Amino acid sequence: DIAPPSCSATPVPRTADADALLLDCNTSTTVRLSGNTLGTGLHYQWQYNNGGGWTSFGLDADTQVTPNLAIPTQFRCVVNCTNPGGSSDTSAAVTVDINPLPVSLGDDTTICPGTTQVLDAGYSGGTYLWSNAATSQTITITTAGTYAVKVTAANGCIGHDTIAVSPGWQPVNSMPASVNLCAGTTITLNAGNAGCSYTWNTTETTQYIDVTMSGNYSVDIMSPDHCVAHGSTQVIERALPVVDLGNDTAICPGDAIVLNAGNPGNTFSWNTGATTQSVTAVDSGNYAVMVTNAYDCHAEDTMHLAYLSQAYAEGFNFIPLFYEELGKVSFSMLNPRDVISCQWDFGDGSPFSTDLTPSHVYASGNYLVT
Repeated sequence: DIAPPSCSATPVPRTADADALLLDCNTSTTVRLSGNTLGTGLHYQWQYNNGGGWTSFGLDADTQVTPNLAIPTQFRCVVNCTNPGGSSDTSAAVTVDINPLPVSLGDDTTICPGTTQVLDAGYSGGTYLWSNAATSQTITITTAGTYAVKVTAANGCIGHDTIAVSPGWQPVNSMPASVNLCAGTTITLNAGNAGCSYTWNTTETTQYIDVTMSGNYSVDIMSPDHCVAHGSTQVIERALPVVDLGNDTAICPGDAIVLNAGNPGNTFSWNTGATTQSVTAVDSGNYAVMVTNAYDCHAEDTMHLAYLSQAYAEGFNFIPLFYEELGKVSFSMLNPRDVISCQWDFGDGSPFSTDLTPSHVYASGNYLVT
């Protein structure tokens, strides 16, 4: 066998390496030199640094088992030639990282106004320090913000996590306290807050619902952030005005008729442009009115007004019947149209006659007959 050379100058330590560069907390690995000078008379001093400066440890060998580690640590080796004329040099350092404790606050989330939320470090048995200075495993929050926690185990192992809590979208109740429903009609209730989910007390799940009956209608409105608002409205059924202009009728030309829509105190809209409760009709045709009450409920009615045919005669004829009786005269109308009755004035002060073709006995004289 050939004996290894004996060192006599500055050795070359080259690079420190480790069997594992990432460890579970509170475990160890083996560090060793790579590419270093070999020979007799060499002395090895291993050192570590976990943030407090370099500390020597280990036996006089170019490999070394590390202590159990709880935080990331650097390792290096100082190689010294102990023979006369020798000197020392230090290797490049190697860093061994540590898997942190399994601390998890969960995914970033939201918080709804007026609610609370519990944040849990997710690791039991350590000591805790939150960004708000709390020292318990869980904290209860009421406001949005960024929350961080540091957990330290009994063996010195450490874990961190941070969570961002944003303000949740809070729906707004936009429904009126009450709404009027005109009898026999339909109204639409709108819960607003488009993009939310809805649960009505009618079991419907849409933003809008159609209502035909009175009652209390309520809805829970949930945003995509699971923030909830409650809305409700009282639907009050209102009676329609009762409008009756009467049956279709007829009047004589030149006459007039008063049409009354009733319902005093309401508003009126006639097809003639009038806005009064009553109108005086003098022309034939259709007369229509809409009556609207204080609840905006309205009803309509229409009647037709016709003209009666005008009674007419071109005059009258008279025939003396003296052969029957002295002074007796017979009267008749000339070309009468639409005549159903008449009244004769014989001009001598005698009572009127309503016969269509009367006879009258006169004394001698001149008389104006109508």
